[in-house]
Amino acid sequence: MKTMLRYVHFLSNFIRWLPLIVEQKRKQQTLGRTPEPAAVMQEDESVLQYDKAASTSLFISYACALEIIYKCVGRVHGEAIDLACGTGNFSLAALTYLKPKKMTGIDLSQTMLDQAKENGRRLGAEQHIELLQANVLELDELPDNKWMLATFTGTAHHLDRLQQVEDVLRTMERITMDDGLVFLMDLVRLKEEGLTNRFVETIGRDFHKQGIGVFFDDFRHSMFAAWTEEELRLAIPKESRRTWIHLRPKGLPVLQILLGLPIGQDQAFRNTGVPWSKADNPIPKEVFGEWLLARTSLVRGDQTVIAF
Repeated sequence: MKTMLRYVHFLSNFIRWLPLIVEQKRKQQTLGRTPEPAAVMQEDESVLQYDKAASTSLFISYACALEIIYKCVGRVHGEAIDLACGTGNFSLAALTYLKPKKMTGIDLSQTMLDQAKENGRRLGAEQHIELLQANVLELDELPDNKWMLATFTGTAHHLDRLQQVEDVLRTMERITMDDGLVFLMDLVRLKEEGLTNRFVETIGRDFHKQGIGVFFDDFRHSMFAAWTEEELRLAIPKESRRTWIHLRPKGLPVLQILLGLPIGQDQAFRNTGVPWSKADNPIPKEVFGEWLLARTSLVRGDQTVIAF
């Protein structure tokens, strides 16, 4: 009965998004990019609402990311680094389920880092996470070939220019070991303004129910600032020795992932399953249906292989 209810929830969520899926498929790209009014979140209320979203609605994408990483490289047998870590929710989830020896989180906002420190303390993870304040565009002092996993989630759209996204990817590749994984996940700019507004309003109903209306405004700006699929592929460093996979979900492509695979690996998924057991499944019950739809469409999504 429990399994049946879960799949009923899955089906209801699919039906909810079906009109937008059809429209996105048949339209041409007419929506241009509008950079965000503020790239760094500093105000206390914005940070608190972001943190709440990161543990509920945003955790759907985080759980998908953890599964994709696990399918690519399994557990992380070494250290991991999370660029633009925000309040540390993804950093701590990766620490918990991917089991790196140590996690380093970097963010420009001290307010975000203060909340990340509190989140780490609450989980008892202080000894395993290091938090540093820095600009992701100014990381020349980080050592080469140190980390087995470098992640950059939900932040590429904050950057003003596509060249800056390429600069971050180049830094990530430099600091990642040859047998490590470079992982970028971000939003996708949809094809039309009206379609984007309908998507944002549909999502927004969930945000307002959760009491995170300020985050809703930030999310709207982010959807208009996101890079298209074609734009993001252009940010992959041309001198890279890695094979890259550009992964997009079936249906409504509101997320996209770039995987810089370990050198010598030429296909994304080498493992099966998820990095958690039934007993420690991290998906909040209230968003289980949304997660099931998201992970199914992403794991079975479109893959473009890029190698230079």
